[in-house]
Amino acid sequence: MKSNENGREELINVAVLTDCQLHEAEKKKAEAAQQQNFESIDLETIESADDLKSLSLDHLKHALEERGLKCGGSLNERAERLFSVKGLSPDQYPKNIVAPPKKK
Repeated sequence: MKSNENGREELINVAVLTDCQLHEAEKKKAEAAQQQNFESIDLETIESADDLKSLSLDHLKHALEERGLKCGGSLNERAERLFSVKGLSPDQYPKNIVAPPKKK
């Protein structure tokens, strides 16, 4: 690395490039997950959140997104959140688990 001002600028450019590459990799991973065909989850057939824990993180994320719910967190958190809306209509979902509207 250079120790002059140009070297500092070079380091910043490398950091920005790396951040952009990371963003692209995350975007590609999200697109790949969206292209997977996940089976729809009928919550009425699910006895407990533990039953949902056998599904993948991506499958739970897909099911939460379908319902307009926040989709982050661990496997346990996603399973609990999804199970918590069993028997509820979308207008009855607790506000704290509803995902904010997507920005355009």
